[in-house]
Amino acid sequence: MRRVASGLAALAAASIALAGCGSSGGGNDNPTVTPPTSTTAAGGLPGCSPSTLHTVSAGNITIGVDDPVYPPWFNDMKNPISGKGFESAVDLAIAKELGYSPMQIKLHKITFNQAIQPGVSGFDYDLDEFTITKAREKAVDFSAPYYTVAEAVVAMKGTAAASVTSLAGLRSLTLGAQTGSTDALTIQNVIKPAHVSLLGSNGLAVQALKNGQIDGLVVDLPTAFYITSA
Repeated sequence: MRRVASGLAALAAASIALAGCGSSGGGNDNPTVTPPTSTTAAGGLPGCSPSTLHTVSAGNITIGVDDPVYPPWFNDMKNPISGKGFESAVDLAIAKELGYSPMQIKLHKITFNQAIQPGVSGFDYDLDEFTITKAREKAVDFSAPYYTVAEAVVAMKGTAAASVTSLAGLRSLTLGAQTGSTDALTIQNVIKPAHVSLLGSNGLAVQALKNGQIDGLVVDLPTAFYITSA
């Protein structure tokens, strides 16, 4: 069974990744999930409990977490599952719905690209900011989208890039983004600037912007707000 990735993607699919809570047949490879009508004694979904779910670590739920994490998705860098931040709170809610206590949650820190690469992973599900694409759907299972965002360009104050107001104005610049991201695809397929610089992480991309190695950084709008405020 393939892993489930979510974030700009999905929540409900976590039950599929965990071998079909409340399934009505079909086996672990293709479970049919029955919508819950009541909760179990453990507080989870019908048919779900840490003792019956086939997880990476028996009796625990292992969540893939991007490294590093950023607000507003996660507001506690040292403890991503503190409940502080949108995705941190959702992670806790999913675990609780499946019958897991906070003490039964394990974290598997991964890079952006590791979360969506094919093959066996070290986590049961991942909740991150992934745009759903046909190429990614070949490697992982997504749930329904839960958040839609726009793309943005971040530039340093006082630079030529900061005054640009059109796509045409961006095309003479050097733009950067995290490699493998849809931000990178936006640069390459939509903006088509004179020069493109793809970095291994958003952190490296931000540093490249500060160092003047790129004129603008393409990211999703919530991340852009965080970068410009912090």
